[in-house]
Amino acid sequence: VIGRRLDRLSERCNEVLTVAAVIGRQFEFPALTRLFSGGELPPNARLSDDRLLTVLEEALDARVIEELPDRVGMYQFTHALIEQTLFEELSTTRRVRLHARIASALEEIYGDRAEEHAAELAGHLAEAETLVGPERLIHYSVIAGEKAFATSGFEEAIRHFENARAAAEGGPEDAQFAVILSGLGRAWCATPTAAHGVQEGWDLIGRAFDLYLELGDTGSAVAVAQSSAAFATI
Repeated sequence: VIGRRLDRLSERCNEVLTVAAVIGRQFEFPALTRLFSGGELPPNARLSDDRLLTVLEEALDARVIEELPDRVGMYQFTHALIEQTLFEELSTTRRVRLHARIASALEEIYGDRAEEHAAELAGHLAEAETLVGPERLIHYSVIAGEKAFATSGFEEAIRHFENARAAAEGGPEDAQFAVILSGLGRAWCATPTAAHGVQEGWDLIGRAFDLYLELGDTGSAVAVAQSSAAFATI
């Protein structure tokens, strides 16, 4: 049923919706304008703002997407299966390249506020790591992990710190790696439903502490010890 509905749309409309599906269930007009007006696109692939709005109105009329009433320029797919159907039609290479372009476009749009959207950016960069490398993924994953930890989202924090650790594997065991180990350790220790992970958490915190000492950063080693003191009764 979803396939038939999409088949009735124009080719250009399906192109735009496919890119939107990689952004996520919800997507904003400014992100699409960046992605369809970039200089890396051939001229016949670019869309003016007016043309892009016309394409989106086609999708609105077909009830494939809908506007969110509380935010101008914000849309969402009317059903998650529509997004999934469009997403699954893409090749792996195409997905990776789109995630990379989307991450860059969102960073430009957010500007100085990019770190406020760390989880969103880390998600796209994780999918594009083979193309863009690990540096930005590690940066945003650590920030997203700390934000989740601060709001007691410990399982989410574990996921972000695990992504950062995986991206950092094979690299230098430097201060940044110690930050990842410490964050992941604290998240495991604080997760009430993961008692089996408490020992792993303490092991990670211990590794971070030792690494800071090896690096000659006594102050950070002390800070790790102090920040983990709350888990001493676990």
